[in-house]
Amino acid sequence: MTLYQAGNGIYDLVDDVMVLHKGLTIYYGPRVSARGFFEGLGFEYVDGANIADMLTGVTVPAERKIAPGYEHNFPRNAAEIRKAYLAHGIHEEMRKRQDYARSDEAAQNTQQFIEAVKLARDPSLPKHSVYSVGYLRQIQVLARQQFRQILGDKLLLYFRQGNTVIQALVMGSLFFQVSDDSVGLFTRGGAIFFSTVYHT
Repeated sequence: MTLYQAGNGIYDLVDDVMVLHKGLTIYYGPRVSARGFFEGLGFEYVDGANIADMLTGVTVPAERKIAPGYEHNFPRNAAEIRKAYLAHGIHEEMRKRQDYARSDEAAQNTQQFIEAVKLARDPSLPKHSVYSVGYLRQIQVLARQQFRQILGDKLLLYFRQGNTVIQALVMGSLFFQVSDDSVGLFTRGGAIFFSTVYHT
């Protein structure tokens, strides 16, 4: 997601953070390390402020706060902040994470996952089926789940059945004294149609 001025509640939901400044990545790494990284460069976090505001504020001279003692040696532009980031251990850690997809460990874990999926699959299914269980088994599981839901809320079940009985009496009463010719055709058709679709 791309955010600006995100609250701490939203900020705490993400794992990694990327801060861009004039087209340059000045930070990409774990969320929990972002504040410490910028504080180490001399930018100050004001208590009670949003951490995301602090991270985006380092790119705006009018908004950023400089910690005491760093007034003369903090990085002043995107290139200087990026240089500090590239020299930091977080950058190297993130490069290793990016290279994981091409590593032997990733290939081994992928193969283990494929084997685990094959073991969990119903042997009666075709090899290239996207399902792990057969169609009849899916129906059995879903039907059992539906019955459990119905029996778990018996008040609603009784209400529905009572309402069905009342509707049946009302719809049945429409058939009394209906003429057998074409005049009663519309009433009969409507009652039958309503009875058919009532439970859908």
